[in-house]
Amino acid sequence: MASEQAKPVPSSAVLALGDRSEAGLKGQSRPGEAVIQAVLMACGLVSVLTTVGIIVVLFSQTILFFQSRAWLAARQPVAQEVSLATTANSIDAAATELSISYSDETRVFQANQNIQVGDEIMTVVDRPRGRLVVQRAQFGTEAFDHPAGTEIFPMADLAARTVDVMTEDDLDVTVSEGFGGLFSIGQEIKLGPEVMRVVDIDGDVLAVERAIDSLPAPHGANSTVEVEDRPSLVEFFTSTVWQPISGQFGIIPLVTATMLTSLVAMCVAVPLGMSTAIYLAEYATPRVKGTIKPILEILAGVPTVVYGFFALTFITPSLRTLFFGDNINFTNMLAAGLAMGILITPLISSMCEDAISAVPRALREASYGLGATKLETTIQVVLPAAVSGISAALIIGLSRAVGETMIVALASGAGPNFTFNLLASAETMTGHIARISSGDLSYGSIDYVSIFAVGATLFVITFGLNVLSGYIASRLRERY
Repeated sequence: MASEQAKPVPSSAVLALGDRSEAGLKGQSRPGEAVIQAVLMACGLVSVLTTVGIIVVLFSQTILFFQSRAWLAARQPVAQEVSLATTANSIDAAATELSISYSDETRVFQANQNIQVGDEIMTVVDRPRGRLVVQRAQFGTEAFDHPAGTEIFPMADLAARTVDVMTEDDLDVTVSEGFGGLFSIGQEIKLGPEVMRVVDIDGDVLAVERAIDSLPAPHGANSTVEVEDRPSLVEFFTSTVWQPISGQFGIIPLVTATMLTSLVAMCVAVPLGMSTAIYLAEYATPRVKGTIKPILEILAGVPTVVYGFFALTFITPSLRTLFFGDNINFTNMLAAGLAMGILITPLISSMCEDAISAVPRALREASYGLGATKLETTIQVVLPAAVSGISAALIIGLSRAVGETMIVALASGAGPNFTFNLLASAETMTGHIARISSGDLSYGSIDYVSIFAVGATLFVITFGLNVLSGYIASRLRERY
């Protein structure tokens, strides 16, 4: 029996075990593992390079947007109050009065106002009842007869800028009298294909530096003077109008709509997701939990376009029937936000349930030992211990709502609208990108590159939310 007892391990063997290196503890590598390791590293490198490439393209195109020009035509006849547009009776070339159809419509016109009859631009000298006294052949046009029934268009004050005939050697541009003050020295203007720079202003004559961006070209009478308009950072972040095609570059309407729909979504998802997470982690039996959790995961797998049509066909009609009547638009931020709230509820509930379940059981048992009930333990012990994970889950849910596209593209509305009315239509940043990118835009145009500026703003917002999530999780994390 003594011979069957375990013999002591020699000290040399113990020393040999202790001398094993860390590499030896990992085990011997096999020939195929090196190949697998190389493939995994290559995949990680491709992911990193793809991310960096996307960011570089996004911000390089955004810089191009702020360097782009939007040329605004400065000679555009604008019909004011079209419903009151009048007709002119037949007059000859020497006449200086126009008889209009209804005497009560002379209130549409003002003395010294520019009007257009056919191709001729005239100035109103007086407006007795029923007729207009005009100064003929203004702005380089010739007088001619106007038959009865010709429409008279009142023109905006900035509507009629014309230039005289220019040759390649001309350095002066004559603009309509009274309009010279609209320009500034150093400003770039465009006449046809040529871009010029204003170097001096003398009354209604602009001295220009020719051929700034293209070859010199002669310009005939009545040429359109186009004024440059560039987007600026100040305008981008302060203006409340977003219409790049007309030279208005304020992103605030898109940001406001994005934040409002996301806020509505969080108001729906936070109470539903948190309640579901607490029930699954603390109260549900394994059988009930095994039934409810797959259902939530199925809800998370529904395509977002389905949620968009659900908002259009069910949520908006229900809101109109039960609460708001005709005060709510067919597309509105409230319905889009409610649908997004349903979308992100499974995400928040799953992440919060994981955070609550990760709280050590010893904390619960200590609370029970002090006489606390299950509800008191959940609210006063478990939730504070899981606050870092819960906070991260809520911020990630908000980031998911901010980046949602199809729901807001279908249900929120098309067209930037600066409003805080949830019942009104408004376009979010993602919805705007989806709408504009699917249109017929020429590559390199200011409309095209404006998409990247909106995308860069959206990237900064979502990236900031993710950084905030990581910071809160690290600051509030409890170690047990």
